[in-house]
Amino acid sequence: MELAHLRALVMIASKRHFGQAATELGITQPALTQRIQALERGLGAQLMTRNARRVELTELGEELLLYASRLVEIEDEAKRRIADHVAGRGGRLRIAYLLDGDVPLQSSTVATFRRLFPGVTVEVSVATSETNLRALACRSIDAAFIELPAAIPIGISKYSSGRCYQLFLVLPASHHLSKQRFIRVDELRGAPLSLPTGTTNQAFVSALTRWFRRHLGDDLNVVAHEATDQAIEAVASGGLSCLAVVRCSPVRLQAKHVLFRPLKPAPVVQFALAYRSEDKSSILENLLNVLAQVESVTPLDAIRHGEPL
Repeated sequence: MELAHLRALVMIASKRHFGQAATELGITQPALTQRIQALERGLGAQLMTRNARRVELTELGEELLLYASRLVEIEDEAKRRIADHVAGRGGRLRIAYLLDGDVPLQSSTVATFRRLFPGVTVEVSVATSETNLRALACRSIDAAFIELPAAIPIGISKYSSGRCYQLFLVLPASHHLSKQRFIRVDELRGAPLSLPTGTTNQAFVSALTRWFRRHLGDDLNVVAHEATDQAIEAVASGGLSCLAVVRCSPVRLQAKHVLFRPLKPAPVVQFALAYRSEDKSSILENLLNVLAQVESVTPLDAIRHGEPL
């Protein structure tokens, strides 16, 4: 039995008329008759009777219709699912957020993608740039938000958005610079500083160090490297006797006993979405389109006097 023959049986049972059934299937009536005859020959039994007005299924025809309907439904469902995968409307997307990254852009991108493509199962995680890039290379995720500069592995491409986020200086509320709305970089000459740890993104930390050296020269005094949360807590508790430079989005600029102040000029980090170069899927294409749309309308505070790393 061929599915085309079973589909013909199902359509005739629905319309009870050969002409109408042939029209629905997009074939001629003689072609439809040949399909039914081939089905009956293969089974060695008559499946229907017909007169000028109506078609009736035999008892065996009604029995076969139960199975034929299920098989046709399975074929239709398979075609729909494959079409959805090809068009990027179905399947799975594993995407990693960037820790301490651009929270509004990341969350809005994923939320919009979920709304526009509800048939795609979206799995999210969160990690640093280096961890996200390793996960991409190992194929455990499909796309990842990262910061630039970064060491991009071979086989990984990136969509560099036009958005940047700036770094902030964390200082105790009692610090003599705390009353200023921003801190000039030259005011940090010789001051003990904590920079982000290189385990999160060594390329970024190296670029940040070079940026400070351009402004402070030999007066750059780095005494520690700490992750964002640990640096903020250490400054707040008095356990870090220096000022901390951290990645931080505006939604996180709240903590007890510490203040966050922008630097002038502001060191800024570019935001990007990384993915495997070989990935030509419609799901990825749709994700990139969504990101481009969202970044054009998602508010971002203007960064004055910013200098990319």
